Amino acid sequence: MFEEQKTLNNKGNEETEEYLPSSITTYVKDNHIASDAIPIATENGFDLCAEWLNKSDDHLLSDGENKTLKNKGNEKPSTTKNVNVLSKSARKRQAYYEKNAIRTASKIKNETTKKPLPASIKGSVKDNLNSKRKKKKGKGKITTESVSDLKSDGFREKDGGKKEENKEAEEYLAASTAIDINDHSGSDTDWYNKDDDDLLKDVQKTLKKKDIEQNEEYIPPVVKDEYKVAADVDVGPSKVKIFVLRKMSTMNGIDMFLYARTNDTVPNFYKDQIAPNDTQERVLLYTYILAAICQMALPGFQEELLESFMSNNILMEHFRLLIKKLFSKFYKELWSSHTKEMKEFLENVQTLLMQSFKAGLLNAEGVNLVKDLCKIVETSDNPSITSMQISIDFNKNLTYILNENDAAIMDQPKCEFYPTLEELMEPYTPKKPYRGEFTKFKDVRDYIEKHMQWLREMFKDPLHKYVHQMKKDGSNLKKKKGPHLYKEVSIILNEKYFEADHHEFVFVDALGSERSCNECKVPRSLYDQLSRIKIGSLLCFSTNTEFDNLIMATVIYTHEDCLWNGYLAIEIVKQYNIGNIFQTKLLMFETPVFYEAYKNAYSYLKNSDDRNFPFQKYIVFGETESQPPAYLDEKKIYDCDGIGLQPLAKQVPEKLFNLNESQRKAFVTALGRELTLIQGPPGTGKTHLAIHLVKTLIKTAHTPIILLNFTNQTLDKFIMKLSEHTDSIVRFGSNSRSPEVEKFLARNVDYEKNSYRLNKLWYILKEEFRKQFQIVIIKQSEFDGTHDNYEDIRNAYNQLTKTYEKIQTLRTLFQYYVARKKFIVAMTTTFAARNNFLFHLLRSSIVIFEEAAEILESHVVSSLTPYTQHVIMIGDHQQLRPYCKKYPLCLSLFERLFILQKQPLVLTTQYRTRIDIASLLTPTIYKKLDNDDSVSLYPSVRGMAQNVYFMSHAHKEKNTDGKETSMYNVFEIDEIIKLAQYLIKVGEYSAESFVILSPYSNQINRIRNELLRDKNLKFVKACTIDAYQGLESDIVLLSLVRAGKTIGFLKDPHRICVALSRARYGLYMIGNLTLLSKRSSYWLRIQRYLLKQNAVGDKFPLNDNSVVTVPK
Repeated sequence: MFEEQKTLNNKGNEETEEYLPSSITTYVKDNHIASDAIPIATENGFDLCAEWLNKSDDHLLSDGENKTLKNKGNEKPSTTKNVNVLSKSARKRQAYYEKNAIRTASKIKNETTKKPLPASIKGSVKDNLNSKRKKKKGKGKITTESVSDLKSDGFREKDGGKKEENKEAEEYLAASTAIDINDHSGSDTDWYNKDDDDLLKDVQKTLKKKDIEQNEEYIPPVVKDEYKVAADVDVGPSKVKIFVLRKMSTMNGIDMFLYARTNDTVPNFYKDQIAPNDTQERVLLYTYILAAICQMALPGFQEELLESFMSNNILMEHFRLLIKKLFSKFYKELWSSHTKEMKEFLENVQTLLMQSFKAGLLNAEGVNLVKDLCKIVETSDNPSITSMQISIDFNKNLTYILNENDAAIMDQPKCEFYPTLEELMEPYTPKKPYRGEFTKFKDVRDYIEKHMQWLREMFKDPLHKYVHQMKKDGSNLKKKKGPHLYKEVSIILNEKYFEADHHEFVFVDALGSERSCNECKVPRSLYDQLSRIKIGSLLCFSTNTEFDNLIMATVIYTHEDCLWNGYLAIEIVKQYNIGNIFQTKLLMFETPVFYEAYKNAYSYLKNSDDRNFPFQKYIVFGETESQPPAYLDEKKIYDCDGIGLQPLAKQVPEKLFNLNESQRKAFVTALGRELTLIQGPPGTGKTHLAIHLVKTLIKTAHTPIILLNFTNQTLDKFIMKLSEHTDSIVRFGSNSRSPEVEKFLARNVDYEKNSYRLNKLWYILKEEFRKQFQIVIIKQSEFDGTHDNYEDIRNAYNQLTKTYEKIQTLRTLFQYYVARKKFIVAMTTTFAARNNFLFHLLRSSIVIFEEAAEILESHVVSSLTPYTQHVIMIGDHQQLRPYCKKYPLCLSLFERLFILQKQPLVLTTQYRTRIDIASLLTPTIYKKLDNDDSVSLYPSVRGMAQNVYFMSHAHKEKNTDGKETSMYNVFEIDEIIKLAQYLIKVGEYSAESFVILSPYSNQINRIRNELLRDKNLKFVKACTIDAYQGLESDIVLLSLVRAGKTIGFLKDPHRICVALSRARYGLYMIGNLTLLSKRSSYWLRIQRYLLKQNAVGDKFPLNDNSVVTVPK
């Protein structure tokens, strides 16, 4: 950040060499005069600041020892009237200083001039002085450069020169020129033409002027009462030294954070670090560090930082004064000499204020600061500065904060993701579908605001509808459409929290008042209902169906043993109008829309900074011409198994690995573009292509490659194939079901081998949590029903929740220390959205998305950072879309950008399924899809007369609770089970050779129950169509369920595509084909093809007449 940092880091705590004689140094120490109050030679000029006036005696010597010799001569005196807010001790020192100014200056002069210099050096000085006088006579004022020349010319070390003589010569020059050479206010700066008396007067005048400037610099024009108090505050021993701040500013964000939180000498780094009379450098360094930590947005810790910042009035006052200088003509030298630092400072101020606003922590002082800064910019007398882009953006962002803050006050609910109780009580009106433009946006802020609005509406609307229905129908709600309603549940604290394996401290007890013991088992029906609730779901609780009160809680853990005991681990996020939540019988239901998918994306967008929004020219503005990655050199050559590939040459080799023509083109293009979209229809080798891309990129990548997938199953499948080429992989998330992937899971790392400071902070927070937990237990037991007692419990619980969030963040930080050393970091997009701060820590430049067309756009965006330089998205927008019922969120970023491509990349050859199955997809779904020669060699299904067949019937489906996903068809269950038994008995297939699919989860659950009743079928896999995207099986048995009047989401071509493309050798379907063909043009085309193939009938085509019975 600052140029001198490298030197300082090399020297450790040593400071820049002093150029004063030892006699002067002794005098300064003996008389408690700060080093700033005497003339000190620096590299670029002379430092004569008198900031010591407001400092305590104890700090004078330490400040003198640690003072960095910098040029402050460029700063001109303020015209603001000096206001006396000095402390009593400071005023005494000021009086002493004024009385002894001449004596001090005279002593300096005598100490340096009376000291005899060696004749050779003295003669050199005189010669150079005379030479300079002749050259400068009549040509204006002396410059900083000329003094530098004088030093270098007059005291350059000769061949094998004498260091001591040069040091004394520098002391002589320093004392002889103890005036502000950057003060161009008068011609008397020609110090070399003056006699000793004039020089002495100039020293006195300069010292006095610097004293006034120093006081004026840090005191506002209008002094507030609290600032008067702050001026007298002694920050005490917890204030870190300037060299420590310099060292911290060279660290990465996570190390800054850990040092700030675990330094024993600094109880709170976010407070008491800036005093009214602190130097500009200290303010810049401290602001830089705060902004760097803030940008990581560490959950649980971010609020702590921003609250402290918003209460730091002294730091805010420094912001006002420094920014006023920056936008003033009078201080234009600040820009010329420190352009980089000043730009960084403006960026950092914006970051802190913007994040405070987005976190809802912008208080009255913060608002006033923003108003003052806007006014400073608007009234600036320096058009050359206000016309700079950094100044334009600065003013634009501050104005946005003011406008949006006013709007937020008027419409608070829309600023928060969770709907308020008042919103849910309003009459329900269905939202009209969005009809606006969705391919381009006005700017980044327009993009962010629209997506936040859509995400909130998609979550709130179904919940609002359900609550409205609950109020209307009361206890009969279970007969209506909507989530299952649990009655008389209770919320309990886990009093054995510190003995638990997973450390969840709040549970839902689904048995509630019916519980007879802690370990008693729940009925199978209740277990099945609880097991359908996913981690990340949002549960709502109320004491009655009138919704007088409301509790919202997220599900954070669903272990099978806990579910059998009737427990769900939760984290409470909101509560309205309810007393002691731990001693109340409650109604409970799950929100109709999966909460976590929307909340995490909303939070990321809310905290996004449009100044460095990643890939905005493509995502926001819809550009189609992609540039090469920033890290890619034009001459870069990749080693592809012995073949040298230069991606920017745009030449596609005839042979590359074992890729076909369309795969080779996609491979070369993906390496040479910073954003690449590749469509891969079913079986065209998307994963195969991605493996070769990753294998090539890891050879030269300097940071971990991020690999993201939508589902756990497809992610594990990719990792298993990738592990054949590298074992430097870490897999985040806890839902992996593959034993082969177990060794790559991040949870299996040894935490003790990580950062010492991270371990230290972990134990500090664990102990803090233990104490807070006991307080909650005590307050709960003492609850007397009063409002004050309720507030005590709620406040104690809120503190406990905040500490718990910090602990969870530290868990991820432990895993970061392992991930940063790996080639591949893999996770699902849901995990990525929940822990997007991890990407800021890893600073990865390459991100690869598989099944990209199924990923919510905001989940893709939240996985990118300003460090991202290369994005490869592989998917198929003609298969499943993001799970959203309403446009535009059902359109993935992949699909939205792909349809804009002029020359889209499409893989055109499929290797998965036999030709007569692939013919169901072409041209019904895909215009063109070639078959590889290998698929014509696939064997026929043993025991079956045909490999593709549709058994059509008219037996109607049933429904348990009115929800579409709850539909099931008993006839189809019987037929599917009989066919599965036949394939194992007659076809001699193993249970792993085929899979049963259905679009309805209730149908799958009932089929699983039947499979478990037969020992030969218990290992047969049964899945919903949606859960099986990206996977394949030799044989697929497809139960379509619908046989009534409508077909629901079976008319969706995306779901049809997935259902018909999972099988390699055989596909056997059962449903009402007549109904399907009437309700969908896609099914009509499929029916016509099947009829031509004589592949439709009222029973499956078995090769013999074996009778298979279903066990009862």
